[in-house]
Amino acid sequence: MAVVLGAFVPDTAARWRGLVEGEVAEELGVAAAARKLAARLESVAAVLGDAEAQAARGDEATARWLAEVRAAAYEADGAVDRCRVAARRLGGREPKQPQQQQQALPWLLSSCCEDAEPHGDIAADLKRVNQKLQAILRKQRRLQLHAAYAADPTVHTRTSLRRQPTDPDIAVGTRIEDDARLLVDRLTQTGRPAACEVVAIVGPDGIGKTKLARMVYESARVRCSFGTTSWVRLSRGYTEAGLLSQVIDAFGGDTKGGESVADLQAMLTGLVANKRFLLVVDDVWYGGVWEDMLQNPLERGGRGGKVLVTARRGSTAREMGAGLVHRVKRLSADDVWLLLRTAACVANDESQLKGVGERLVEKCGGIPLAIKAVAGVLRTREASADAWGKVLASPAWLVKGLPDDAMRALYLCYDDLPHHLKQCFLYCSLFPPGFPVERRVLLQHWMAERLVQSRSGASIEEVAEGYYDELVGRNLLQTTQEDVRGCTVHEALHALAQLLLQGEGFTGDVQRLPDDGDASFRPRRVSLPGRNMAAVPEWILNSERVRTLLLPRNPLATEGNIFARLHHQLRVLDLSETGIVLIPETLGNMVHLRLLNLSRTGIQAIPESIGNLWSLKFLLLRECKSLHALPKGMKHLRGLRDLNLDGTTINAAAFRVGQLRSLTSLRCFALTSKEDRGGWPLAELKHLCQLRILHVHKLERAPGRSEAAEVALASKMSLRELALSCSDDTVSLPQTPTAVRKIEDVLEELNPPPCLESLKIAGYFGAKFPSWLSDISLPNLRHLDIIGCNLCQSLPPLGLMPELRSLSIVDSSALMSIDAEFMGKCHHPEVPFPKLENLRLQGLRKLETWMDIEAGALPSLQAMQLESCPELRCLPGGLRHMTSLVELRIVDMASLEAVEDIAALRELSVWNAPDLKKVSGVPSLEDLSISH
Repeated sequence: MAVVLGAFVPDTAARWRGLVEGEVAEELGVAAAARKLAARLESVAAVLGDAEAQAARGDEATARWLAEVRAAAYEADGAVDRCRVAARRLGGREPKQPQQQQQALPWLLSSCCEDAEPHGDIAADLKRVNQKLQAILRKQRRLQLHAAYAADPTVHTRTSLRRQPTDPDIAVGTRIEDDARLLVDRLTQTGRPAACEVVAIVGPDGIGKTKLARMVYESARVRCSFGTTSWVRLSRGYTEAGLLSQVIDAFGGDTKGGESVADLQAMLTGLVANKRFLLVVDDVWYGGVWEDMLQNPLERGGRGGKVLVTARRGSTAREMGAGLVHRVKRLSADDVWLLLRTAACVANDESQLKGVGERLVEKCGGIPLAIKAVAGVLRTREASADAWGKVLASPAWLVKGLPDDAMRALYLCYDDLPHHLKQCFLYCSLFPPGFPVERRVLLQHWMAERLVQSRSGASIEEVAEGYYDELVGRNLLQTTQEDVRGCTVHEALHALAQLLLQGEGFTGDVQRLPDDGDASFRPRRVSLPGRNMAAVPEWILNSERVRTLLLPRNPLATEGNIFARLHHQLRVLDLSETGIVLIPETLGNMVHLRLLNLSRTGIQAIPESIGNLWSLKFLLLRECKSLHALPKGMKHLRGLRDLNLDGTTINAAAFRVGQLRSLTSLRCFALTSKEDRGGWPLAELKHLCQLRILHVHKLERAPGRSEAAEVALASKMSLRELALSCSDDTVSLPQTPTAVRKIEDVLEELNPPPCLESLKIAGYFGAKFPSWLSDISLPNLRHLDIIGCNLCQSLPPLGLMPELRSLSIVDSSALMSIDAEFMGKCHHPEVPFPKLENLRLQGLRKLETWMDIEAGALPSLQAMQLESCPELRCLPGGLRHMTSLVELRIVDMASLEAVEDIAALRELSVWNAPDLKKVSGVPSLEDLSISH
């Protein structure tokens, strides 16, 4: 990722100021040099706006100066971390290295630990960086660069993003739905040739190919017509083995790494044999990929196998022998204006904007992605012809080195970002285009890389969330209705970010590296997910510059070299879903590491040396099925903010988690008991006051009411997400009246604060829900999951919750009716569930009746899923009043007899409802799928 100097240099200067003010520099005897370094960085930062503007206009001398600034800033940043490590060791504030580990210490840690060395080493570092900055300042004067008054020139022109009341894609909704219907018809036709058929969607970047393919792929008819479906995206740096492994994994297979192409093709043939399958290959840019690799193994599959591809050129589709080539048409003049106006959130009567708006969309080449990107800029401006005219006249349209008009529109949106958001957007280029990234994961990476600016009165997580929301609001990140907690980066935006990388990030083909003589190829961040690599390439291990290394979903087996050879600068290391089973003691050498992801690996132990990782903020150990103990050394990770143990069973924890008082996220906190010492006592939560996310497991082990009350959950005013669950086996085992009363008392005392937004209660065997599960106690609750609460025969008045968006009630076998109490009508006349959008009822084995829904109730409900409720014979009356309900899924409903009178319903999917005799009163229905 090419660092954004307008953010990086001032932040580095501020970190040096902090060292001087915090006496760290004084302890090391380098205070004068540190003050000089901070001042010089500040002098450089003042002229960066002018320098970057000149470089964008093609001034090569200024561009070379900026490259020197970038290199010096990285050195200064690294020196800050080395100072902090040295000061901690010298001050005795961290544990001494165990004797048996001392020989494993690298030069970096050794130099920081010996009394005679750190002063000289650190002083030499500062002297070298100061000399480079002095030379940079001399060149700065020769270039006549001028200081700007504002640190970030975009800030004073921006206002808050206007709210987006409707989906901007509604402007192109009718056409894309017609196209999707046509393609679904073709793919689901029977009687087509037995050979695997290729259907192609073609068009330029940003016109909506992937969106159209996604609509087809997620169609209910497609899901029911094919025995297996999978989606892969063809990365630019793909290898034959990597692509085949990706397809095999998408079809549910498992590759170990190191297999030959022939072996992988045979494996793929076995996976699709005798199956009617659909494979979507997104963004194909080389037609030979079909004949060279995929055609033979797929054509040996079952009858009616289909491949849907997206490509930019019709020639690519013809190379693949596509039976149907669907060209996505450009929008009409009226449609592009409607799209711009809708995405910019301006009223329909803003006719004075149409003239300048039409000139803006003309610059976008009629490409929807580019139009929405420009609209993201307009959302931060007044809805006036003058404000829009300034956007039209922006010098960003004239920047050199961009391939087309659409890319200039995307650059305009990037250029309008504040400096810190630019850094975060560029970081997204480390993830493959179109690849879903969890919101939480992306934010963790931003924070670990120190891309998020601290702000008074807000936690770093809150600031990062604001960055994310603004990038989504500006259409630089795309979210989907199906997964609002994740995002993707469009191919064209990814290409723009890659263009701005300037050699600092590498996401390409490890087999096709630039020549050794290419001085620009010195990446600081490397991302190679899912490349079927059995070992880390030697050029990475030889690098002393790599700060971020992302290698998830590779079959890496033994990679001790990573920990032994990449300790100098590494800040972020992701080895999730790799074949690694052993973490060596040399892990403790990586003293600058801030994020370590070992999720879904076969590791069996974490070495004690992890206690040396003083900078570690995020430790992710999700679903490590062979890991059952945590070392004592973890007690020294006092700066840790996120410990994720979801799906990992810890039977022995040799440290007190309550000592890690910086934790903001703890998943999963398993309770201990006298009989089973695995986990922690409930009292450990008492002093974790910064928690935003907390998952508590094995709640039945809680001693009693008083211990639960001491946790004081209600006082943790940062808490946003809470999961409370008992062990899985408690759901099926009979419980004594004493045990039932105890778990009711415990849950009653674990009342969360009113700021809570997400709640999950699972495996609870009490006979009644806690009194705090109400609109009064939880007025901000947005997501609620109730799972496996088998003794509760009724539900609290959830309909009164004013902010509830999604509700899932699963495997609660005692519930017999959905009544007025649940809707909240027994208490208040307010509209029940005013903001509920998604409702899921599953595994309610005794549910027989569902009271009629009154006019006005559930006004926002869009999707409903009913599954495995065998006694429910009919849906509630009054569904005709629900004008937002467009999707209904029915699965394993043995007694359901009719679906009728749902006027707004557009998609109905029914699977295994043998008594269903009638579907009527659904005039808006577009997609119907019924199968058994």
